[in-house]
Amino acid sequence: MINTDYSYPDYINKQARVTPEIAQRIAQEIAEDPAGRGYAGKTMEPKYLLFVSPYEVENPEPQRRVPRTEWAPDELKNHLLQARGQDGLSVWAKLELMRESPDLQTKAFATEVLATFSLKSINLQNPYVQAGLQQLVSAGVLTPAMATELTTMPDPSWRPTIPRPPRAWEVIGPIEAFGSVSSTWIPTLDEFAHIVEG
Repeated sequence: MINTDYSYPDYINKQARVTPEIAQRIAQEIAEDPAGRGYAGKTMEPKYLLFVSPYEVENPEPQRRVPRTEWAPDELKNHLLQARGQDGLSVWAKLELMRESPDLQTKAFATEVLATFSLKSINLQNPYVQAGLQQLVSAGVLTPAMATELTTMPDPSWRPTIPRPPRAWEVIGPIEAFGSVSSTWIPTLDEFAHIVEG
């Protein structure tokens, strides 16, 4: 039986009864499950909850990278210890070896870079830091990909899932009640069961 107890605050239900068109939409939703909610094999109440509850879907957009403004020294050193070239040496190890080079220019360059990378905060907007990173790329200590990893970070605003409204709202659509449009009306469990069971 369709529930006919439309006591307040369900006053909208009294005006927005289940029309044949709405019933057909709901029945088609449950049978075809276009959003992949998983109605198949469920008993009536779990089906109903899937139909009327908000849900989340996988974010189709990959997580992009955004500019990084700074590094803490410990974090940067750890990153450079893990970043390795084809020779198997970490970037940090290469810089330490360069600092011991008999070539004064190489020694001075590596010493300055290591000192800069050991500051309390490494500001990536600093032109001196940017120039140093570019020199490391030119010297083959950093690959372009490594440099990108250093100067960017995963977008913190990205989420692996996207919230979606209840399927009931999307399937039924706006309902006119008392001369106005409401998008919040959903059928009761009894109404839903009556439609699904035919």
